[in-house]
Amino acid sequence: AESGWAGPAERDIDRTLTATGREDAAQAAAVLRVKQVFPNRFYTSNASRARETAEIFLQGLSLRADRLIVKPKSVNRYFF
Repeated sequence: AESGWAGPAERDIDRTLTATGREDAAQAAAVLRVKQVFPNRFYTSNASRARETAEIFLQGLSLRADRLIVKPKSVNRYFF
């Protein structure tokens, strides 16, 4: 998913998804739904864009928020 920079003072961890990034995440979640892939857990870093991506997946798959596990200082990706 695509993220952007708000400005030179913004920290990497604070970057959020762009509209395109949010659309990409929603489309990827839709593919998983069609394929009936429903992960038990989503592990994500505490970076804003990583959490936002994981939350879009949870919503797109109609999964409960307690499946999201935030791992500070982890790699910015989610695992199935």
